[in-house]
Amino acid sequence: MQDELLSKDQARIALGGIGNTKFYQLLNAGEIQAVKIGKSLRVRRSEIERFIKNLPSYKNEGE
Repeated sequence: MQDELLSKDQARIALGGIGNTKFYQLLNAGEIQAVKIGKSLRVRRSEIERFIKNLPSYKNEGE
């Protein structure tokens, strides 16, 4: 099975609608990996799923 490649904007949406700045922060910190095809930046869907799966759970401390 082939892994779908997402554009930067598709990846941002898949990550909950984060902005460009946060997307590049995650990329530059190595928290998500991307590939370049020509001048285009692409992120594997499996990479987005891996990142989301490893996020810590939210704990509501009775705000």
